[in-house]
Amino acid sequence: MKLNTKFKKIVTEYTSKFYTILTDEPYDEDNAYWIAKDYTGVCMIRDYYVDLSDMVLVVDNEIEGIHYIDWYWTFVATDDDKQQYVNLRSYAMNKGYKIK
Repeated sequence: MKLNTKFKKIVTEYTSKFYTILTDEPYDEDNAYWIAKDYTGVCMIRDYYVDLSDMVLVVDNEIEGIHYIDWYWTFVATDDDKQQYVNLRSYAMNKGYKIK
């Protein structure tokens, strides 16, 4: 198996697990789209734009979907220019997650 094929398979596994964490539903590949088919970039899952590193962080550290959603709408999707940005890793650590 080519390395690229293995990589896409692993990314798809992360996407599937993240999707289930985020939506509390089984993975639906019709609602998960990698922009420009770039599996190292950003995936649109329903109303969320998620990069691979955040997916890995959520899945590997078993961060609850509600915490990801709260972080996303507070720090990523906000229109408030005055809002201070907090990255997902710091946010999760503040919520008590032991980040690996």
